[in-house]
Amino acid sequence: MGNLIRIQFLPFCEGSGRASPDFSDAQISFSADVDSIDTGSEQRDGHLKSADFFDAAVRSAPQLAPAHLANWIAGELFGQLRTSGTAIESSRVTPQALTDLVAGVDSGEITTANAKVVLTEMLATGESPEAVIARRGLKIIDNADAVAELVRKTLDAHPE
Repeated sequence: MGNLIRIQFLPFCEGSGRASPDFSDAQISFSADVDSIDTGSEQRDGHLKSADFFDAAVRSAPQLAPAHLANWIAGELFGQLRTSGTAIESSRVTPQALTDLVAGVDSGEITTANAKVVLTEMLATGESPEAVIARRGLKIIDNADAVAELVRKTLDAHPE
């Protein structure tokens, strides 16, 4: 049996839920910023962080389909990096940030078209997808009352 190594991730998110009293429908979720790994050894941490972008992205968001992440990495991310002449190692987008963006598309929080715009800004600024989405007002609003209120405010502000 090997040595026990304490591993810490900051930040991380976890959740659990169930509807039935016997836990037959229990669900558990966990996501962590892989780049924040801390085992107490810089050499070990460096080795653990050295996996390629895809592996790091898959590890940081096991709830996302690896094929879906691969499409975003190979198509959108690498395409934009090629266009700008930037190597993946120099990218301002971390695996965690990309998985957060893809998770936003999968959950219906943002459209695929807008996510591509967000990715472009993330590459340019290093901002998180959440920050870009909030700043640009790109989050999908699916509440009819909220949409009606926004339309009313817009019409009130521009009566012409």
